[in-house]
Amino acid sequence: MLHSAQVDAATIKVDLHVHTCYSKDCLVSLEDVIAAAQRQGLGALAVLDHNAIEGALALQALAPFAVIVGEEIYTTEGEIAGLFLRELIPPGLTPAQTVARIQEQGGLVYIPHPFESIRQARLNERALMEVLDHVDAIEV
Repeated sequence: MLHSAQVDAATIKVDLHVHTCYSKDCLVSLEDVIAAAQRQGLGALAVLDHNAIEGALALQALAPFAVIVGEEIYTTEGEIAGLFLRELIPPGLTPAQTVARIQEQGGLVYIPHPFESIRQARLNERALMEVLDHVDAIEV
């Protein structure tokens, strides 16, 4: 655990999994995302709307802090997220194809909610093991 004395001036708080009204399962406006991030003292956030990057791009133009363009992508075996994307990655690809598309853009491969069990959207264990060597981060 870091204590405040160990954190230098370049350290910022970041939320790496934010949805906006551009996701079908979220009603939060871009303005409300900005307000919430400012209340929490965030210096950056990653927008991971489902199968969409338009919300991240729109927020990037409005926010007074850094916005990482990402996407939570439905693959044939569950969800994989990409961070630092420039283009939309279509849903319905295999996990390996999705990982390749993320990496082609120079993005980071991020596994969201690996322990989630309610929506059954998590990447299944077999698929995770197949792409694990290419994964940059796993959400905890």
